[in-house]
Amino acid sequence: MSHLSEIVDSLENRISKLLHSHQKLKQAKTNLEDEVVVLKQQQQNLQNEIVAWQEKCNSLKLANSMLGSDEYK
Repeated sequence: MSHLSEIVDSLENRISKLLHSHQKLKQAKTNLEDEVVVLKQQQQNLQNEIVAWQEKCNSLKLANSMLGSDEYK
């Protein structure tokens, strides 16, 4: 009977460790998902900034060509 008790205790210990590992992995997954959201937002902001700078550049090229520059005619 003592041997059976040891087996049960060992199984309980393993299950406890597995549950703890599972909780840690769930928390890590949640953290990574949060980081993905933040990085996607940063990427979108940077893409918007790129578009704005491209529009400014095109406007400056147009203005420069209107002022008589031969570079962007």
